[in-house]
Amino acid sequence: LHAAYTTNQLHGIGAHSSCGWFTHDSGMLPRPPRFSGESFGHTGFTGTSATLDPANDGFVFLLTNRVYYGRAYEPFRDFRRLFNETVGSHLPGA
Repeated sequence: LHAAYTTNQLHGIGAHSSCGWFTHDSGMLPRPPRFSGESFGHTGFTGTSATLDPANDGFVFLLTNRVYYGRAYEPFRDFRRLFNETVGSHLPGA
């Protein structure tokens, strides 16, 4: 089951997704740079994100409601990536 979440299931069509999750090489996943190639996660419309790294027993969850401030996506995407990079760089083993 672990491989179903961490392995790209959409080879050949330009996507980087597993069973409902983005894989580590997806541009949509705000993955901390020190997370392994086994990391996976998902993002939500309201700005939430879940990024997990089973190889290092690490995870970063961000719960937000960005639509409260408007629907502009770019500034929030940058914030979400910075948040994940900052928190992820301080996890033990990462």
